[in-house]
Amino acid sequence: MQVSLRSAPDGPESHGGSPALVSGTSLRCSCTYEGWGHGTYNSSPCVQESVDAYLISLKVPPRHASCPAVEPTG
Repeated sequence: MQVSLRSAPDGPESHGGSPALVSGTSLRCSCTYEGWGHGTYNSSPCVQESVDAYLISLKVPPRHASCPAVEPTG
């Protein structure tokens, strides 16, 4: 599973990267986080839920899935 940052100047989207291919299938598995920073897994409950669903149950997020930005705290 690939999680990319829309705001990252050097992220996969800025280089025309394609979603990760799910092993043994023709499915593309990705989610875009609309926020900023690095280490997106802990930045957004939405990202955590998408990644967990994939890693635990192999549930692929919908095509063009995205998660809204969450204002950092602290």
